[in-house]
Amino acid sequence: MLLTEPQLDSHTVGLSLINDYAIQHNYRLALFLKLDQSFNDHHATMIWARRYIEDNAYCDYNEISRAFRQLLPEQSYEQNYSY
Repeated sequence: MLLTEPQLDSHTVGLSLINDYAIQHNYRLALFLKLDQSFNDHHATMIWARRYIEDNAYCDYNEISRAFRQLLPEQSYEQNYSY
């Protein structure tokens, strides 16, 4: 199912990415997400999610998650499959 930009809430998407990939605060993800390195990993994830949604008019969570995953170094996450 494709969702248009207004239907996706970047805050909710950011929180989902943090949860799904068990993002901690200490992997310096801002570097990999091409953001200012002063952001902790949670804040960088939230900013990246907002920008991705703004730049992609039609996308769904799976697409966002795949794009996010491609930017991450392998050791920075543990995908959570408990749901």
